[in-house]
Amino acid sequence: MLFTNFAFIRRSFLQHSGLPFAECLSEETIAQIHRDAHMPTPVEQAERGTIYTTPVTLWAFLSQVLHKAEHRSCAAAVARVVVLCVALGREPCSDDTGAYCRARARLPLALIQRATLHVADAAQTPGLDGSRHIR
Repeated sequence: MLFTNFAFIRRSFLQHSGLPFAECLSEETIAQIHRDAHMPTPVEQAERGTIYTTPVTLWAFLSQVLHKAEHRSCAAAVARVVVLCVALGREPCSDDTGAYCRARARLPLALIQRATLHVADAAQTPGLDGSRHIR
């Protein structure tokens, strides 16, 4: 199920040209960082009925950070989650930003820091052709 795994985060960012760092963060890496943070599993979160599982919250947060101007707002991030729900044939979640903001606040700082450091380290690793992932 999409809301309980980290694969869709990577896939959604790989679809956007100009974001080569997306190749630096695998589903397995995100899942391991999540486990190391001792958070409930995304499946456990979904079983409790939350729409904002860690994968969904992280996806919305990353999309919020990567967009410009008015597309960076919490309302815009929640709108993207609503669209995701509808696209998947699910009931759309509320467009109220409160649940998303609380879920984002629950993301452990360690998860964000480790993911950031992992991307930075991977981006500095030369590719097979001698180039770097990010220029």
